[in-house]
Amino acid sequence: MSNNSAASLGVAKFGGTSVADFDAMNRSADIVLANPAVRLVVLSASAGVTNVLVALSKGNEAERRAYYLDEIRRI
Repeated sequence: MSNNSAASLGVAKFGGTSVADFDAMNRSADIVLANPAVRLVVLSASAGVTNVLVALSKGNEAERRAYYLDEIRRI
C-alpha cells in the first residue's frame, strides 16, 4: 500500500520580520489560513530575539539578564 500523504503535506515556515510584530504575525496567519494544504507551521524567533537570546546565554549579572529579558518582552 502506497502512502502519498507526504506529497500533500504543506509546510509554512515563518521567522524574523515575518513574525516581528502583531501585524506581521497576522499576515503570516492569513497566508496559512488561505492555503488548506498547509498542515504544519514552523515559527522561529521574531526579528531581533535571536541576538538577545545569544547575549542572554553568556551568563551575565542579574541586572544585565533582567535587561535582556525585558528586551525580549518588548520585542
